[in-house]
Amino acid sequence: MWSLTGYDWSAKSPEFILDKLAPGLNSRRGEIALLHDGGHLGFGADRAHTVEATRRLLEANPGRRFISVSELSREAGLPT
Repeated sequence: MWSLTGYDWSAKSPEFILDKLAPGLNSRRGEIALLHDGGHLGFGADRAHTVEATRRLLEANPGRRFISVSELSREAGLPT
């Protein structure tokens, strides 16, 4: 399960998403951030704010390691 959410399904800007994630990203422990690649009301929703927030998040945290849920499962020895 995730420990952070960007509430990107209702975001009006990339800043909104980053503001929601920021408090948890300052933690020293590993976090699982929930971001969506589709809309909750159907396919084809605009994800431009999520894409831009993700780009900024990656660029602003060069020392952090970001992995997918699939990779996390493999590293934990769970079936994928």
